[in-house]
Amino acid sequence: LLHWDGTRWSQDRSSVQLWDVWGNAADDIWAVGNAGTAIHWNGVAWSPRNLPPLAGPAIDLRGVWSAGGNEAWATGGDSLFHWDGTKWARHQSPTADLLRGVWGSGPNDIWAVGTDIPIGGVILHWDGMSLSTAPTALGALYSSVWGSGPSDVWAVGTGTISHWNGVTWTTNFDQNLYNLGVWGT
Repeated sequence: LLHWDGTRWSQDRSSVQLWDVWGNAADDIWAVGNAGTAIHWNGVAWSPRNLPPLAGPAIDLRGVWSAGGNEAWATGGDSLFHWDGTKWARHQSPTADLLRGVWGSGPNDIWAVGTDIPIGGVILHWDGMSLSTAPTALGALYSSVWGSGPSDVWAVGTGTISHWNGVTWTTNFDQNLYNLGVWGT
């Protein structure tokens, strides 16, 4: 982990590979990685918030998002995980896709994206009660999702940029954006 304090870079070492980081403020930053690793920065130190041991092999967490406070969401394997300030809850995808990215506009509007090689990709939506799938571009393997609000969500992947306008997803573009991120203002 590299940290810019306004003057210089400093480095914190991690014993596992980290895949994603999300911050809301200088004292509210999350990072996730291999073997269920989730850590939270409170402005002074990193604290573990790792997934509990699950049946089977450890799940690598690939994406993280938080609206702030004690709540966070992470993707790993075929599941979306929710941190409520005390523990993680697992919400298994209705597909077998490897979920890679997550973003939300609030606790009842969470989007997750992923891949299922060779079939294609998936976009999932959490409405506060359950996960549902959204129609996706044929063959798109999604790796990242971001939005500015409930009616403006963007997902990128292989050969595609998909946009949610609050009613429907539209897809265009013809460039390989897999393993890249998307973010805006």
